[in-house]
Amino acid sequence: MYYDFDVNKNKVYRKNGKRYIVHPLALIYTNDKYYLVCYSDYFRDLCNYRIDRMEKVEIEKSGVTPVKEYENFNIHAYKRQAFSMFTGELKDVTLTVDNSCLDAILDKFGEQIPLVKVDANSFRVRVQVQVSPTFFAWCLTSCGKIRITAPAEVVAAMDEYIKTVMPKR
Repeated sequence: MYYDFDVNKNKVYRKNGKRYIVHPLALIYTNDKYYLVCYSDYFRDLCNYRIDRMEKVEIEKSGVTPVKEYENFNIHAYKRQAFSMFTGELKDVTLTVDNSCLDAILDKFGEQIPLVKVDANSFRVRVQVQVSPTFFAWCLTSCGKIRITAPAEVVAAMDEYIKTVMPKR
């Protein structure tokens, strides 16, 4: 069973308290929390669950349907794609980045990522990310120094995100 909290700090169980049956792939420690990365037959996709929000965890005798694409799950690649353990649609995204943010890019995506010089002050990088509000928020923490420049639908989604978090006053 998995829960969140309501405004009164009461536990609110997801799926009306029904058990989740998943295939565990990895354990990740990030933002001072442990997360289980797993495959869910229900969602037919990867999911992340905070370990401290799980109850009545058991090993099932009947297994989850094996999925070939996750047999050699690469936890390092997954961590580069996800932001604060929020999942989203996996996309190739082009970022135009001020040189002052080079360390942030290398820390997140690895030192092997190819960089393309744009001009004396910036570079371009193409990364695979799970597009989510937390990815957009991560970009915005640079105060405009990390800009999404492609594909067009992700640029548009970022614009909508900004409108949502910064409504007209």
